[in-house]
Amino acid sequence: LMARTTKNTDAHVVMRTADGGRTWDTVKIARPVYSVLRDGSFLNWEHDNERLWVYRSRDEGKTWQRLGNGLGPFPQEWPQTGPITQLRDGTLVWPIGHKKPGINHTTYAFRSTDDGQTWSEGYPVCPTGEPAIIELASGSLLAVVRNNLLPAQGAWHSYLDDKYEDYWRLWMLQYGMAYRSKARFGDILSSVQKNVLLVDSDDGGVTWTNVRAGSRCLGEMHGSAVELPDGRIVLMHVHRVPWLNGGERARVSRDGGNTWDKETYYLSTVLTYPEYSTNCVLPPELADGKPGMILSVLGDRPRSVGVDREGMMQAVRW
Repeated sequence: LMARTTKNTDAHVVMRTADGGRTWDTVKIARPVYSVLRDGSFLNWEHDNERLWVYRSRDEGKTWQRLGNGLGPFPQEWPQTGPITQLRDGTLVWPIGHKKPGINHTTYAFRSTDDGQTWSEGYPVCPTGEPAIIELASGSLLAVVRNNLLPAQGAWHSYLDDKYEDYWRLWMLQYGMAYRSKARFGDILSSVQKNVLLVDSDDGGVTWTNVRAGSRCLGEMHGSAVELPDGRIVLMHVHRVPWLNGGERARVSRDGGNTWDKETYYLSTVLTYPEYSTNCVLPPELADGKPGMILSVLGDRPRSVGVDREGMMQAVRW
């Protein structure tokens, strides 16, 4: 099991565990690891201001081979790449959020049926980026995408109803003043949503339907999901409001992410800027024989918005 790659002054480092997250060791590697395939291969990619180039390692990061002719072009800005998901039939599905001329920031799903040598056109998923995709036991795909678009004129009230208006006010108080000094106050005003969207695909990522909110509160973003052995969906996402009480939150759905149980699970509370998580369902032999145990690796960003402390990572078995 691989934790998210970090970087120090000497080399890239990947963290791994052989006992379900109880203990960890580190391995120095030549490139960061962004995805791990079913056969244990590591995937890495680079952007050269025009194309994305995919690299694969079959020897735990010691040597790397570039695959195919790259993916693109992506000329406007750094694309928001999600992890590459390998489906049961071997197909690779890569969600990428990026802008096209005259089109709002959108997530597209790219498919490869030849181990990353060539990629399909991008199939539109939903607005904005920071995407992640999982394959369910049914064969359907579930995408979790951060929603950060400005609502249509006159529609913003639907996101700031009586239940959530206080969150928006807290967001403006804690981030608005900080960003105003950086001439970015307009960015905050234009992002009155900052929530998570869920989208379904029944054909391997070619067409996407049922775009819906996975969260509604302002500051709930960058989600990921797992499916438990009994079919329940667990959605994890960052929660950044109120300040000094943010962290990773999770909720459970029994109908594919269309409705949610009332409970919210608090996986962490941090004093700085909560970062993203990576999650998996442990096999029973690594979970004390219990089906459905989740391993979540969480982080927080140091020295952000007035708080100066070291960041950290933690593993949660739950």
